[in-house]
Amino acid sequence: MDWDESRQLHSEVGNQLQFSKFIHITAPVLSVQLAEGVLWDYFNDMVLRQCFKIDMVDGCYIDWSLKLDRRDFDHTSLKALCLKEGAHGITDSVFVMIISLVGDSFERVGGGLVSCHHGLYSQDGVKFLGDYAIKDRYGEQWTKHLVRTYDTFRIG
Repeated sequence: MDWDESRQLHSEVGNQLQFSKFIHITAPVLSVQLAEGVLWDYFNDMVLRQCFKIDMVDGCYIDWSLKLDRRDFDHTSLKALCLKEGAHGITDSVFVMIISLVGDSFERVGGGLVSCHHGLYSQDGVKFLGDYAIKDRYGEQWTKHLVRTYDTFRIG
């Protein structure tokens, strides 16, 4: 193959391998809602953490809070992607990435660990007592009891 043919072939392959600014993710999506409360830094007049409810299959929910990276998102399109169980070597946790519509595309707005040490509440909002209420109720495989569906998203 001569030099011109080689360059032509390389340019054709290179055009097909152009990177997109989008990434497609297929992941389990947890059922979450924004909770009424926020943790507020009164000294700096800013929201420190947003509170969420993460649904369990039996109707209970986990109380969870997270520092969001941005605030300019559509609260009605909020999704919680369950990306990694046992994140950072912590076997009783799940890493969750929060995405939402920003303009006309999904963007990451926050992320963090959900562990079995968070508060667990009944359907009626009554808190189960104990540091290990989640494990006491659901066992070591508590993450299998999170309400989840699978979906694909284009982020970016």
